[in-house]
Amino acid sequence: MKTPTLDKTINGLYVGYKDINPPHQWYPLALLTWDESEYYFQITQIGFQILEKYPGFWMSFPECKNGSIYQGKYLPMVIQKRMPWGREDDRREIEFFFDSNCKRLDGIASLARNGGMRSGDPFDICPLVKPTINDNTYQLYFSPKIINDSSELVRTIPIETTLSHYQESSNSIAIFNKGAKIAYLHGYFSHLRFSSLNLKVKRNDDEPYLAWRLLIEAELIGENLYQDSCFKL
Repeated sequence: MKTPTLDKTINGLYVGYKDINPPHQWYPLALLTWDESEYYFQITQIGFQILEKYPGFWMSFPECKNGSIYQGKYLPMVIQKRMPWGREDDRREIEFFFDSNCKRLDGIASLARNGGMRSGDPFDICPLVKPTINDNTYQLYFSPKIINDSSELVRTIPIETTLSHYQESSNSIAIFNKGAKIAYLHGYFSHLRFSSLNLKVKRNDDEPYLAWRLLIEAELIGENLYQDSCFKL
C-alpha cells in the first residue's frame, strides 16, 4: 500500500460525532491510522459509550463489530464514503484546499481540511497531527462553518488576515474578524489542549460551489494536543 497522504504531519483521522442534544458535546468515536502496508481502525473508549447510547451508529462501523480492531488494505466504510474520487466537485475542492497544480488526489489530507461532513450520516473528521516546528507547536488547516448572515463580511477578508476567537461555551468556539462573528471552529477544537491558538486566512474563494468557504491555518501551542481523555483508545 502506498503512503495514503503526502502530508507528513497527519498521523491519523478521528471519526467524530457532535451530539444533537444539549450541551452538544463532540466525541471522537474511532481512530484511523496506517503504516506502509495496512490501515488500522478502532473504537475509542468514549466511542463505545456513544455507540451503546446510539446502537444504530454501529451500521457505520461494521469493521469494528463487537469491539474488534480492523486491520486491512482497504479504508473502513465510514472513511471511504467521504473520500474524493475525481469528480468535478472533488476537483474544485482539491484546488481550493491545495492548488491547481496538485498532481495527486490526496483524500486523507482533504478530509483533514474539509471536516469530512457528508449527507447521510452525522459524523465528521478530526485530524491527528504531530508537531511541525518543535515539540510544542502544531499546525493544521481547516475550513470552518460560516455563519449564514456573514457571507458579505467573509468575502472581503484579505488573505493572511489574522482572526480572533472566543470560547462561547465549553463546546463552542466562535471566530471573529474585526469584532464581527463570522464562523465557528469545528467541535473537536474544544477538546484539543493548547495554551495558544493563532488563526490566519490562507484562502478566500468566491467559487459558487464552495459558498464563500475560507481555508484557515491554525497554529496551536501545547505540550500534548490530544491529552484530553476523550481521545483514549
